[in-house]
Amino acid sequence: MKKLAFLLLVFTISLTKSSFSQQIEKADSLGLPGDNLNLVAVLDLFQKSETFEVFEKKLNTEDSKVNNLDLNNDGKIDYIKVIDHQTGESHAVVLQVPINEKETQDVAVIEIDKDKTGKILVQIIGDEELYGKDYIVEPTENDPTAKTKAPVSGNEKTVINNTTNNYYNNGSGNSPDTYVVVNQWPIVHYVYAPAYVVYVSPWHWYSYPTWWSSWSPWYWHNYYWHHYNHHHYGHYGYYHRTNYYRAPIAHGYYGPRKSVSVTVKQNRTTNVYHKTYTSKDRAGDGKIKPGTSNPGFKNKPVNKVSPADNRQKPNNQMNKPASKPNRNPPAGKIENKPSPNANKPASRPGNKPAIKPSNKPAQKQGGSKPEKKSGGGKGR
Repeated sequence: MKKLAFLLLVFTISLTKSSFSQQIEKADSLGLPGDNLNLVAVLDLFQKSETFEVFEKKLNTEDSKVNNLDLNNDGKIDYIKVIDHQTGESHAVVLQVPINEKETQDVAVIEIDKDKTGKILVQIIGDEELYGKDYIVEPTENDPTAKTKAPVSGNEKTVINNTTNNYYNNGSGNSPDTYVVVNQWPIVHYVYAPAYVVYVSPWHWYSYPTWWSSWSPWYWHNYYWHHYNHHHYGHYGYYHRTNYYRAPIAHGYYGPRKSVSVTVKQNRTTNVYHKTYTSKDRAGDGKIKPGTSNPGFKNKPVNKVSPADNRQKPNNQMNKPASKPNRNPPAGKIENKPSPNANKPASRPGNKPAIKPSNKPAQKQGGSKPEKKSGGGKGR
């Protein structure tokens, strides 16, 4: 009886826990493609990276479990490029995905500004197509690497909080009167070093680094729990959502350079990205695989290619000539080969074979005359 009661208690706790977990997931879900790239986790990677190249590699490593985007809906995780747009002391660091040979889609932008007193601030802003409007994440004063909390006052307020020209907010959210200084971040030292060269990722569609290999996306329920600490308490309180754009120069400079994809917009409209929410199975690695458990998944063949290009390339055999004819036909069959005389002029009327023209002068009938010797006398 006690054993039965214990089993019933365990079952009840498991059921309650499962129901609670699903309620949390539902509350934290945007229902948009951005659910598959946690921007708090991205900003945390950014803070811990020494260079943009290192940051790009961490972002695209499967073991990081940060990138779960499949924007072109080919069943494989997309490669995220990092591109820095610099103007003066401001940087708009764009995270961009090649969708196909002609289209790219900006996923998010990390905006960095340095004021005239040398204080540096940073925010990451999700693209509206993937995250909705005004999805902004920034560090908090709890970040041990950003210990200085800078009040906005005097002349500084004119630069940071100019509501008429350079400052944007939607009327709600955290106070714009304070921001966190990130001068101690390693990547900030890199960006503002005298020898810094503006970083533009060299990779593009069909051309990726040798260390990179794509993988199947995770179902969102599994991906979510890799970053639960990011959703709740902002990675132990180090980051939070805000509604204020604190880097007006970087934000304004980035605007005209924004890249959008028609394919992504169409995929979002037709709900193809919702396939990541369709599985109730939380076992194993939780990756999407072809089959009926994943409605909408395009079960297309995958061509194994080199690590430098892990996407499906056009078949290079298409332009090669057809296979050579069989030179050893099976016994009993006669192979129809073209005649060696097929391209020679036809023979004269009659059944006589054609006579080859000779380059030698024709000889007269009756034999040839003996050749006369020069000199007229006897030979020596």
